[in-house]
Amino acid sequence: MTQECKLVLVDGNNFLHRAYHATYSANLTNHEGFPTGAIRTFLNMVEKLKKTYLNVPIGIVFDAHGKSFRSEIYADYKATRKPMDEDLRVQIPVLKDIIKYQGIPIIEVQGVEADDVLGTYAQIAKDKNINIVLASGDKDLCALVCDNVLIIDTMKDIVFDREAVIQKFGVPPELIRDLLALKGDSVDNIPGMPGVGDVSATILLNQIGDIDAIKANVDKVAQLSFKGSKSFAQKLKDNEEILNISRELATIKTDVVVPIAIDEFVNTEPNHKELLPIFKKLEFKNLIAAEQRALVTSDGSNQASVQITEADSQLKLSDITLIQSIDELNNFKAEIIKDNILNFEVYTVGASYKETKIIGLAIGNNTKFGYVSCNNLGTLDLGESSNLNLDEVLNNIKDLFQSSKIEKRTFDIKRAMHALCRYNIEIVYPYKDTLLLSHLVDSNNTQDIKKLVGKYLELDVITVEENIEDLNKNKKS
Repeated sequence: MTQECKLVLVDGNNFLHRAYHATYSANLTNHEGFPTGAIRTFLNMVEKLKKTYLNVPIGIVFDAHGKSFRSEIYADYKATRKPMDEDLRVQIPVLKDIIKYQGIPIIEVQGVEADDVLGTYAQIAKDKNINIVLASGDKDLCALVCDNVLIIDTMKDIVFDREAVIQKFGVPPELIRDLLALKGDSVDNIPGMPGVGDVSATILLNQIGDIDAIKANVDKVAQLSFKGSKSFAQKLKDNEEILNISRELATIKTDVVVPIAIDEFVNTEPNHKELLPIFKKLEFKNLIAAEQRALVTSDGSNQASVQITEADSQLKLSDITLIQSIDELNNFKAEIIKDNILNFEVYTVGASYKETKIIGLAIGNNTKFGYVSCNNLGTLDLGESSNLNLDEVLNNIKDLFQSSKIEKRTFDIKRAMHALCRYNIEIVYPYKDTLLLSHLVDSNNTQDIKKLVGKYLELDVITVEENIEDLNKNKKS
């Protein structure tokens, strides 16, 4: 692009599913159990776009309810997709309300998919020489890339121009449709042509041309160097109908009647009074604070600053309990067994995994958390009355770690396994490791949990050390 970007359009469904699956294992909810992970991550992704494209209007395009015209062409289109998870489904209306109150237009057009709406805007941008960016991780949309249209994948920080599309898929944007038609697409259940895969499809398209050119020059295919080239002509004859259907399914429409003209997109001022109660309900601490500050700025009153103090006190995570007796430990254990969830952290000292000594454990479920100090080692000054015997503590909760019914969750499970193994305790599956999950999302991620939570959730984690420090201050005061 030689000119500045004039519009950013978000592939809402793609953002939504990626946001959901990025946080699925974390099982993020408010205190009432309402799932919040997809909403929070989606909003973070949009916020990242706002910071990247300052003062550029943003629109979000979703699939409309009901089937598209492609289901009439091919009854099994997208038939292999699993039904949407209920945890995701219930978040969508709330998310759309937030988007609306943030002043961002939502576009949905009946009978077509979001891709077709985006394709139409891409064609209009090309015709009017307007530069736009489409935000999506969907490979289908790479067919729309041209001098006026770029694709940005916010999760991978990749911008697809023509050269990037060729490097990624082996063909230029104008042949992406034919690539998907030839080899098929399991995600959308586009059948493709039997016996044609990535390699053969790429060779066919690059050396002969699109599907029409291949049909017109099918006699030349036998000379190409891919497996099955000599039998391709007969296969094409036998499967031409399904190939034509596949191409029609893979073709993005560019003539949809869109509700907002491309040069009329505007982001209006957010409605902070509507957003605040939603964020309070979802328990998004940073967003609550932001809305409170905005309300103070807008009406000049002190009311919001009082409310923010109350909100912070409700959401602050420093209500961790210092467990000072085996009876108190048993109360926590009972709650964990009831919910079949063990959130835990093993605190150790030592230069390596093999030399670690346990100085304490944090355990809890999703609503209650406690800390057990053991052996009075390390930097946590809890006083003698706060220390319990490590062997007695571990013998008491050993069955929690070794139960196959209880899901264990921690950060850096490898370290915890090494530490507990020295006391003959095995961490039995199922378990989830947020350190490992963060690495799967982005292999360049930091191993600092405070930074990770700040990056993905925009929250400030209060560590056990900080909580214990607060407890000590309260105890001495």
